Amino acid sequence: MEGCSKLSRSTRGSWSSPAVRPYRGAQPYQDAWLVIGLRNVIIHYRPEDLSGEDEAHVMEKRLRGKFPDNGLMTGAGNAWWPDKALGHGAAVWAHGSVKAITDHVADAIGIEPVYRRVEAGGWFEQTPGERGLDNSGRME
Repeated sequence: MEGCSKLSRSTRGSWSSPAVRPYRGAQPYQDAWLVIGLRNVIIHYRPEDLSGEDEAHVMEKRLRGKFPDNGLMTGAGNAWWPDKALGHGAAVWAHGSVKAITDHVADAIGIEPVYRRVEAGGWFEQTPGERGLDNSGRME
């Protein structure tokens, strides 16, 4: 294949392996598809009046219970979707779901993603801007 990297040429056959293709109804595949669906609903969002509906929105049926509600909307009378759904909890769940499917595929084809080395180095535990300033404001 023209333009393919060495890695993709060497692992091309591995992508069709049953180990890479998890059962579609199982984790991590199921949550990865929910993340894609969530992304699509957000990107192609069309405002709806949900105030008079008794039935839950399709996204509420699919996502409720997967992550904590948006804490900023506690006590608000708004519908769960999108106001109480979209927040920190949804972002953490989406990140974890995508990372889980990525880890599954990487393990199945025998590669180590760069982010694993970054995680092992402790980079994700640092708060941006926190490191390196002494009392005078200079880099340590």
